[in-house]
Amino acid sequence: MHVKYVDAQGNVVKSDPVSGHTDETVKTNSTVPAGWKLMDGQSVPTEITFKGTKTDDVTVKVEHDHIQVSHDDPQADGTKIPGGAADFHGVAKSDLNKTITRTITVVDPYKGAQTVTQSATIHRDATVDKVDGSVVYGDWTTAEWPAYEVPAVDGYTPSQATVGAQTVTSETKDTPVTITYTANAQTMHVKYVDAQGNVVKSDPVSGHTDETVKTNSTVPAGWKLMDGQSVPAAIKFSANMPDVTVKVEHAYVTVLPDNPKTPANALPDNPGKNYPSGVAKDDLNKTITRTINITTPDGKTQTITQKAEFTRSATVDEVTGEVTYGPWSKNVVLESVDVPNIPGYEPSASVPEITVTPNDQDMTINITYKKLDSGKAADQGGNASNGGQSTTGQAAQNGQSGQTQTNAGAQQLPQTGNANNEKGALGLAGAMFAAGLGLGFGSKKKRHEN
Repeated sequence: MHVKYVDAQGNVVKSDPVSGHTDETVKTNSTVPAGWKLMDGQSVPTEITFKGTKTDDVTVKVEHDHIQVSHDDPQADGTKIPGGAADFHGVAKSDLNKTITRTITVVDPYKGAQTVTQSATIHRDATVDKVDGSVVYGDWTTAEWPAYEVPAVDGYTPSQATVGAQTVTSETKDTPVTITYTANAQTMHVKYVDAQGNVVKSDPVSGHTDETVKTNSTVPAGWKLMDGQSVPAAIKFSANMPDVTVKVEHAYVTVLPDNPKTPANALPDNPGKNYPSGVAKDDLNKTITRTINITTPDGKTQTITQKAEFTRSATVDEVTGEVTYGPWSKNVVLESVDVPNIPGYEPSASVPEITVTPNDQDMTINITYKKLDSGKAADQGGNASNGGQSTTGQAAQNGQSGQTQTNAGAQQLPQTGNANNEKGALGLAGAMFAAGLGLGFGSKKKRHEN
């Protein structure tokens, strides 16, 4: 038997074999896999007593373990995560701490250019997944650039009298501000704001009162305009021109299974960023194969292959790179295959119709012939025998032949690794009847979708 560690989606993360004899109690010596932790209410058995008939596997539910990384204690890329299965990446000092500078240059007509530098430091903490090393960041703190009063110069009007205090966020860029002394000069911005009011991008536009100038502003890469929004191509300055706010949202691209992408391909609306992993051919296309090998008494083997193909599409967030999958295509029915009748022999298996889902695995059915004694051969009356056996570690496929099958529900997909005795008995009974169907094999149809 095994102690199996299973995640919330039912995937087996680790399987520890435990061997012993009937009625013997043995230590499991099983441990939670690196980077994982037990879900609430779960425990790992220290001992197992083997039963007289069959000892079932023990399933232990686990989930990813995490570690907190403070901005005061960053970790260099490539450093091993304590108790984890991955290395730290993305939690170095530069990932968790940021200094943003606003440089104010005042061009005085008499004294020339003078520069004032304002720096603001922000930080954030992070949570790291011990299994795959993925990082979830906390929110950045904010800081502030203080207001700056522009010196007055007689006979001149500064382009702005005050450089106002500004809250500095993670989206804020190093910002140059230039103050010139001309008649009624001023600067406004085209600000791209998301649904939460965060400034994604701020494009400055400078001009004079009653002057119309082009904004030359573009939607930030990876984003798109919300319904009803537009980017002004030109601005006519008023005496106190306010900023223009343009509401934007994440842009998405759909990846179809017949046109997959890799990290080598650039995103269409964010050419400075490539597609993430998870949208390649094998992520969007899946083929499950059932192989039937029929070996006649003379040692010749006929192989029949049936394939079930599935596809799905994916949607990629062009800002975050997050991938969302659509559903797999419909389940596929693989038709039953007639096993040839050979007088005086009994086939070891039948090939029933089965419904294949995208979660199933490849399967193999090997069919051989057992010679009947003279009495059974005389009673056989030309009937083929049925039963089922899979050689891939999957469940035995038992049931009636394609010409005598009446109960599709008597089939078992090869997922549990255990033979179904009741189905085997049903297959054997059907086999004695099906032997009269005559020599030859094949299926009516290779597959159809369910």
